[in-house]
Amino acid sequence: MAKPTSRHRPHVAVIGAGDISQGYHLPSLQHLAATGRCTFAAICDLDAKLAAAMARKFGAQRSYTDYVEMLRTEKPDGVVVITPIPVTARVAGSVMRMGFPVLLEKPPGGSSKECRQLIRAAEESGMPNCVSFNRRFCPVLVQGHDEMAKRGPVKGASARMFRLDRTDEEFFFGTGIHSLDTLRYLGGDIVSVETERRVVRAGERPTFSLILGYANGGVGTLTIRPQAGIQLERYEVFGEQSMAIIHAGVGWLIDKPGSCEVYSAGKPVRLPDPLKPYRAFTGKLYDAATGGFYGSEANFVESLRTGNALSPDLAESLQSVEIAEAVQAGRSWKARSR
Repeated sequence: MAKPTSRHRPHVAVIGAGDISQGYHLPSLQHLAATGRCTFAAICDLDAKLAAAMARKFGAQRSYTDYVEMLRTEKPDGVVVITPIPVTARVAGSVMRMGFPVLLEKPPGGSSKECRQLIRAAEESGMPNCVSFNRRFCPVLVQGHDEMAKRGPVKGASARMFRLDRTDEEFFFGTGIHSLDTLRYLGGDIVSVETERRVVRAGERPTFSLILGYANGGVGTLTIRPQAGIQLERYEVFGEQSMAIIHAGVGWLIDKPGSCEVYSAGKPVRLPDPLKPYRAFTGKLYDAATGGFYGSEANFVESLRTGNALSPDLAESLQSVEIAEAVQAGRSWKARSR
């Protein structure tokens, strides 16, 4: 459990002012600060003009180009790290070793080795940490998770992730890990993965078809197509005579702002509107809320204020990283026996 801040409003600093930061994390922090839940103390980016511009736009009190200088000067209660994957482990590890709790973008490092290094840094420093797997905070996915938990044991979860024209060499590790981690959130820990990695046409990125075995005996599937001509994420959760069908609402997907349907014994269950708390939000802030970025930031800020435990932390996230690393390479995966 984290030690709560002595400040009335936790002071938060941000490292990284790129596209994801600008589009989702910074609008979230701006709103949390404007509503009195935190103080947006500072932002850092290697580009001085960009850092200063983002500070003005989103209400950070100061801007920096050196994150070490920023942390030593500002002494924030928590730090949000939104950096490119190759430097995430170095930066986030340094932040924790300097004595600051951290919220970091996924994936937590460029490999399972780097994720373990971050876990070691967290253990040695004693610093609370959380990985921003934002689907775990997406309102429609949270609703599906909670509603199925009420209806007895979950027997598995499946998903499809399609993208328009993604050419990233490591698409599964960098982006597909979102759906993989969401299936862990919805269905529980995974003990085995059967992987089929196939290049359909020369020059295209591979597609991935997975069969997942869950620790509770359940089964699920995951299909990833980086160049499908459409952008969507859809999830199904299976229970005892019940099922949830969830269309994720992240800002660039065709199903935004998302929806959740639950059926019990073949009949639809009447559900409250999971997006009601955010209907007054507009623009990127609304996208941040429906996509789970706002919830991730709010969860971090609340933990800084109260000392409540953070989830998912680095140790919880390691399994997602290990599986994604294996699948990206076209390998199947089995959990180590304990």
